[in-house]
Amino acid sequence: MQKWRWDQGRLIYFRFENLKAIAQCLVELEGISLHTPDIDPLRDELEANTGLPFLPSNYKIWRNYARIFACALLATRINGRLVVTDICRRVAGLNVTSIDVDEYIAFIISRFYFPSPAFQDYNTTSQQIFPFCALLKYLLSRFMETGEASINVQEVFSLIVGNRCSGSEPINYYLSLSPTSYSPIGDETRQLREMLIFVSQLSFLKWYDNRLYIDIIPGDLQILAEIEQITTPIYQNRNEN
Repeated sequence: MQKWRWDQGRLIYFRFENLKAIAQCLVELEGISLHTPDIDPLRDELEANTGLPFLPSNYKIWRNYARIFACALLATRINGRLVVTDICRRVAGLNVTSIDVDEYIAFIISRFYFPSPAFQDYNTTSQQIFPFCALLKYLLSRFMETGEASINVQEVFSLIVGNRCSGSEPINYYLSLSPTSYSPIGDETRQLREMLIFVSQLSFLKWYDNRLYIDIIPGDLQILAEIEQITTPIYQNRNEN
């Protein structure tokens, strides 16, 4: 069963205002070599312009924080050099039209999948799991039935992960889910909790009392249609590298 993963313990770096500051630095640094032996090519720029700590100071930032850049779909390393994504440029808003937090996270929802290139278990043959699509489809299905919906970490494991949901199923499918005995392993609980807090930055979601709530007006057909649209996974070719 595919493990749901995030870069745990780094929530501050996944706040949109901080991601924007990070993106601006990465865009300015694009193309630099990440293999410099004696200096950290990222540290001066990131520490000076984001106000964030990148600890420990004796480790290169890429070594400890590359998963943040990858999970956020901002940047990667190709042939030893820093390469930023188109969405990174949009988040940074430097010489291009910027996007807000809703546009950014909507982009992430339909594109972030497991097994992710951000982690060592990445491969191009396993079934793709779109966790944020599955989460929102579950909430949307419940909301459309009762006018309210929320979910906590334990329910995600029991109902969504335990039933091997991929996020590609129709919304009505999530109404038929039954609890399972799936038990998280290791740090899965903390990682999943931080995933829920990250996605709660969407304007129609909120994180309160350890639950993720969908927070829209019943009968608002426009927002329901918009949510349904962004929960459709976008499948693209997966490269070995």
